[in-house]
Amino acid sequence: MLIATFLEWRKLEKAYLMGRKVYCPDCHGFGETEHHCDCEFCVVDTACGNCDGQGRITYDGIETITELSRNVYFSSVFSDLSLLAAHTGDDFLGLAGAAIKQEGHP
Repeated sequence: MLIATFLEWRKLEKAYLMGRKVYCPDCHGFGETEHHCDCEFCVVDTACGNCDGQGRITYDGIETITELSRNVYFSSVFSDLSLLAAHTGDDFLGLAGAAIKQEGHP
């Protein structure tokens, strides 16, 4: 069975995402960040300076975006394996087990 490794998938995903909108790594897509005031008890929400409060940025090669995480990789792999198993009649758990064996625990 051919499953792209995490590093192969990440390389392809970076090329696909280049120039597209992705979740802002600073505010995680919420458009706001929390700051503590000088008293250390107050929490103030302010518009994220990285995405200007939009929650998304144009991908330019930054490494810390959510879309390139191992969780997203395994979600993508398991989704594809589910479709493959449904189409071919193969055992999904067997396919998923092979993927985990290849890449380690999600």
